[in-house]
Amino acid sequence: MLNGYLTSAQAAAHLGITASTLRVLASRSAGFPRPVKISRISLWEQSALDAWRAEHPARRQAGKTPPCT
Repeated sequence: MLNGYLTSAQAAAHLGITASTLRVLASRSAGFPRPVKISRISLWEQSALDAWRAEHPARRQAGKTPPCT
């Protein structure tokens, strides 16, 4: 692929989300980066995804509870 761009599967893995969540964010979240379309392939600019992740830290994973104190 192009330098600095990720496929949808790579972008989802990079963000730690599923490919379906990536598609939902792209279609419903106003501040989420938009992909560049080349034919039928969506490519995501890695630096734009990194900037978005910096502004939207990952949530705690489901099923993992903080330790009791």
